[in-house]
Amino acid sequence: MAATERQGMSGRLTLVLRDEQGREVDRRVVDNEITDEGRSMVARLFTGIIQAAPRLFIAVGRGRKGPDGKTAEPARSDKALEDQVDRAQATVSVTDTVATVTATLRASGGGEAQALEEAGIQIEVSGREPVLYNRVVFPVVNKSANMEMTLSWEVSF
Repeated sequence: MAATERQGMSGRLTLVLRDEQGREVDRRVVDNEITDEGRSMVARLFTGIIQAAPRLFIAVGRGRKGPDGKTAEPARSDKALEDQVDRAQATVSVTDTVATVTATLRASGGGEAQALEEAGIQIEVSGREPVLYNRVVFPVVNKSANMEMTLSWEVSF
């Protein structure tokens, strides 16, 4: 009997919003859509076609409403967030076949609240445009200027 292997990258975002005292005020867990460009970038890094070390960022955005008033769902063809408003450089830890990519958007201390509805991991390699690895959408999270948001992605290979 021939062995068959089912391989598929997948990811799940955990988003945690904390107030100025560090208390958790919101938590979301959302599965993502890995983009075609994200898959292509991983393949090029794996095969050595791209030999530079990638830098990872997590970006958040407001999304863009369609005629039905809803934020566009993630699609494999996505190349960018619909309406990016912030991003932070990520750290990565790896355990077996899971990479955990984490970034924190610090409290800005001023300005208006941001109504966020989308997030994604961006991969930057020297000399190339950033690539959107994945994208998620979620019900509105209102991040006020005094709040900190930590986004932690578990990416399984």
